[in-house]
Amino acid sequence: MRLAILGLGNPILGDDGIGPRVAQELEHHPVIQNLPNLDIAPFYRGGLSLMERLIGSDQAFHQG
Repeated sequence: MRLAILGLGNPILGDDGIGPRVAQELEHHPVIQNLPNLDIAPFYRGGLSLMERLIGSDQAFHQG
């Protein structure tokens, strides 16, 4: 099973940037780095770009 954790938001717009910031912090956490089949990334676009980004994931979690 592949899990995607995407930090959605726009870092230029103040509090809307929390999603990408959380994803960046999680990417560098030592426990998270050792988990297989886990994809963590900040993501700044929506719509079809978001749908394409989720291809190959069995589950998704977003913070945004």
